[in-house]
Amino acid sequence: MTTQRFVLGSIDWHDERDSATPYFLSNPHMYLVGSIGGAITAYGDEHLVGKMGGLWAHPMRIMQGWQLRIDGQVLAPATHCTVYPQYVERVHQHAGLRVIVQETLHPNLPLLSMQVQIHNDTDQQWQGTVAIEMMVDLRGCWFGGISDVDPHMRVFAHSVLIDRELVEWDGAVIARNSLDWRWQTTADGIHTQSTVTIAPHADWQIEWVLAVDHEQQTTATALAKRWCGKHASIVARDGLLLSPIAANPGVRLTTPDTTINDYWQVATHNMQQLVTQPHQMPVYFLAGIPEYPQVFGCDTAYAVPGLMAAGFGPATQSVIAYLAAHAHHACGRVPHEITTNGRIFHPGNAQETPQFTVACWQYIRWSGDVNQNAPLYALCVEGMQHVMGVLNGQHWPYGDGMVERHGMGPFKLDTVCYIYQALVALADWATANRDGDDAQRWRSYATKLAERFEQAWWLETESLYADSLQRDGTPQLDRHWTAIVPVQTQIATPARQQAVYQQVRHDLVNQWGLMHTKGADERVWTLPTGLLALSAFAQNDPDYGIELLRSIGSTARQGSLGLMKELIPQGICFVQLWSAALFVQGIVQGVCGIEPDMGNQQLTITPRLPAEWPEVRLEQLVIGNLMLDIVLTQQQVTVQIYPQMGENRLTVWVVSPDGSRQSKTLRDGFDGTWQLK
Repeated sequence: MTTQRFVLGSIDWHDERDSATPYFLSNPHMYLVGSIGGAITAYGDEHLVGKMGGLWAHPMRIMQGWQLRIDGQVLAPATHCTVYPQYVERVHQHAGLRVIVQETLHPNLPLLSMQVQIHNDTDQQWQGTVAIEMMVDLRGCWFGGISDVDPHMRVFAHSVLIDRELVEWDGAVIARNSLDWRWQTTADGIHTQSTVTIAPHADWQIEWVLAVDHEQQTTATALAKRWCGKHASIVARDGLLLSPIAANPGVRLTTPDTTINDYWQVATHNMQQLVTQPHQMPVYFLAGIPEYPQVFGCDTAYAVPGLMAAGFGPATQSVIAYLAAHAHHACGRVPHEITTNGRIFHPGNAQETPQFTVACWQYIRWSGDVNQNAPLYALCVEGMQHVMGVLNGQHWPYGDGMVERHGMGPFKLDTVCYIYQALVALADWATANRDGDDAQRWRSYATKLAERFEQAWWLETESLYADSLQRDGTPQLDRHWTAIVPVQTQIATPARQQAVYQQVRHDLVNQWGLMHTKGADERVWTLPTGLLALSAFAQNDPDYGIELLRSIGSTARQGSLGLMKELIPQGICFVQLWSAALFVQGIVQGVCGIEPDMGNQQLTITPRLPAEWPEVRLEQLVIGNLMLDIVLTQQQVTVQIYPQMGENRLTVWVVSPDGSRQSKTLRDGFDGTWQLK
């Protein structure tokens, strides 16, 4: 066992963990998955089995890991491991020696820096051998089109040069700050060893870096030479700026619930950890580690509101544009999964394209991005051509939706719901674009689809909609988590939304949240639980909504501390994009009721504070080109716009519990207050 500690802002958590528990370090160009105990550990169960850990500079894995030997013995598992935002520190004990290991990634360069300090805590001089073993394991990403027989991989793997300063192979360089060490290569990696003498109560240390460049060997060499011996500066971020693509303005949340405040810090930090820009790829968000470092259509779509609310506008714009480019080449169809070298592995499930439409409209509402507005709208309109038979009432959408399980009917509940949500989004989008004819057309399609849906899918005796339909229209109920989607997308009538919501709460949840499938797979994913939380706020049940968000956040206290998992309490990926994003969306959209419309320079706020919360503060919230502080109480709403040295104006609408609406127009540097009725 190892005592893991996690430190982030005001958070300082610690607990005993199995030494094989993973940690995760990242920058936009690399990430490292290792064990808190320090042993080289296999991670990955579904794709590259046992090969998803180690150091990745996508689309390639560089090494499986590294280890230290003293007098020929591998160190025992670390007694303590502390995970800080920018580095990891492990403490090992070995025969009177205290060994401290630090690993960090440069914030904006493809460079890993490592340091080993050995403290002789005894009254006797110590002399022995210290060996460093790097387990090089060069392999391409899963279904990325790079294999061990690829010419690039052969060069990368076998062209190793040894000299007194550097170990080089095509694209990667290792440098260390002691010329007394000689490196050797073996079949499984790169090794170095030296005899070390340490006086009583004295210490000794060595540092080394590993730099990677996929194109220029000279670039990696220059990086390694420049940064070797500067480990402390990298750890301290001394004069170093976070890469702009990963930076967010630090949106701050303050509530009476300190646990929720802590989970907010973790969620926004996890989002930052998942920003990436692999070789020859645009900026996007890793969907989940270790299994899903790819670009995903549905994962991105679910995450967009939370990403925008957390301040990741530029990175969100990048991944939306990238998915849009692929969709453009596929006649509007949005892919499900793009590997880390840009190849499409999965062209998209039936719900993917309408989900992307909803995500694009949410992005436009948050950003007011006039440059992307027209191209994205045209693409999303083209995407609707794939379901014109559905819109014209000829059939239901065919194919897999979010529930990828055998035995269902060919027509899936969630796909119909997301098509409806996309139609509503397109109607609102067309209205914002001052295109009344298009708005009416989409609104008419949405109304007719909802009417037909109520007749074909509703199961009166179950107070639920069918999970799927057979070809002959026979409804099938498997009690999948998608039961909540008609509420989340609001395709159901208000009365039936409430009925479904109550039935789901009564029958399909356990102590963690919404089960995947009652009776068949009762594991709880963060995604369904997050959608249930959003539905709870929409159904004016904020106390239960907060309970569900707290359940999602609690995954950061399970397993590896500080990482929001894919399952609750933990399971599959140990850090998951939509877990963090849905938590943030639940606070900003659910609790605070914040709905921007920056194309029209408007913001609507519909507070839904839990009964025991007297106040909620959101500071440095970015919408469009404005930054706001918003304070909500049970009695009033206050909005302040940061001075931007311009003539920006924002019309703020506040919706009271009785449904009445009040508006004020604010400009830079001014604030406004609304009393709730």
